[in-house]
Amino acid sequence: MKYSVYAITGPQNVPGNSAYAYAVQLPGGVGAQSGAWSTASAADDLTASSSSAEVLFGPGPLVDSVEYTPAPGFTGKWNVNVVEISFTPGDNSGQTVVPTGASANQSTDQVTGDSAVYFRNNVTMTGPTVAGQAGAGDYFMRIGYIQDASMIEYNATYLNTNNGTDFTLTSSVQGNTYIDYATTGIPPTANTIPPWADSYNNTGFAYWGPTTRALVNGTAQMNTEDNPSLKVYASSQPNASGEPVGMPLVNFDYLIDFDTYIATQTMDPEATAGGVLPQYNAVALFEWSAYFSGTYSAAAGITLSSDSGFAPLGSNTAFMAAIPGMTIPFPFSTGISANLALFDQTWY
Repeated sequence: MKYSVYAITGPQNVPGNSAYAYAVQLPGGVGAQSGAWSTASAADDLTASSSSAEVLFGPGPLVDSVEYTPAPGFTGKWNVNVVEISFTPGDNSGQTVVPTGASANQSTDQVTGDSAVYFRNNVTMTGPTVAGQAGAGDYFMRIGYIQDASMIEYNATYLNTNNGTDFTLTSSVQGNTYIDYATTGIPPTANTIPPWADSYNNTGFAYWGPTTRALVNGTAQMNTEDNPSLKVYASSQPNASGEPVGMPLVNFDYLIDFDTYIATQTMDPEATAGGVLPQYNAVALFEWSAYFSGTYSAAAGITLSSDSGFAPLGSNTAFMAAIPGMTIPFPFSTGISANLALFDQTWY
C-alpha cells in the first residue's frame, strides 16, 4: 500500500487585514502542475501558484481556512484564526495631538519642539470563538507603533571668513529613510525591541504579545510620543567638499517627514513559511513632519523661523487613517536607526 502525505505550512493565527504566505509540501512532485488553492472566506484575496499562496485575509474575527487541492477528490484544509484588530483615530476625546512651534537650547546647540507629538490610540482585539472559548489567536498577536523617518532636507550654510563668501554643507543623511525608534545614550542604543518604536513604554501599551501582555478579547490604550531633537553645528565640520573647518554658521534647514504606523504581527511559529511576504502589516498610518529652519550668530545663538515645528503632512488631518491590508514597505529588520545615522553623519 502506498501513502502520499501532503502538508500545508503557514501561520494558523493572523491579524485581520494582514497578508501571509502559505506553502505545500508535495510528495514526489505529485500535483505540482495541477494543484489549486482556495480559502473558506469570500473576504480573502488570494494570489497563488501551484505550490504556494499569498493570502490577504479579511478583517475577522473568524476561523478561516487555507485549502489546497492537489488532485480531484482530495482537498487539504489549514485552519486559521483571524483576529480582528480595530482602533480609534486619537485619544479618548478624539483629539489630534500634534503641537506646533519649536524652541532652541543654545547651551547644547539643539533644536527641538515646544512639546512632543503624542500618540494615543485605543486598540481592540477580538479573536474568534473556538470550542466555546473566545479569543482564539489573541495570544500570538503583537500590536504597536512602527515609525520611519525620511530626511528630506539636512543642510547648513557657513561663512568663509577667509574670503567673505558663504558655502553650504549637506549631511549624509539627506535623501535617506531610516527606521526610527526610542534610543538612549551616546552613541544611541535601542531602548525598545526594534522595529517597534517604543516597546518598553511603561506608561501605556505601545506593544503587547506573548512576551509582554497577553490581551484576550479586550481594549487597551496604546500610547507613545516623539519630540525630535536635532544638533545644530555652530561651526563647519570636516567635509568631503574641501570647505574650511571651523567657519561660523549662518543658517540651517532640517526637514524630516515621519510615517507613524499602528502595526500588527503574529508570533505564530509558522509565520515565515514560504518567505514571500513581510511579517509586519500596517493597520493605520499618520504622516507628519518636523521642520527646523533658522539663523545663527555667536551673540544671539539660534533664531528659529516662525514656521519651525511639527505639522501633519499635506491634507492628512485624520490622526491615524485606516489602511486595511497594507503591508509596510520598509525593511525593518535591516539598516541603522535614524538616531544612529545622525550620530554617525558626515558632511559634503
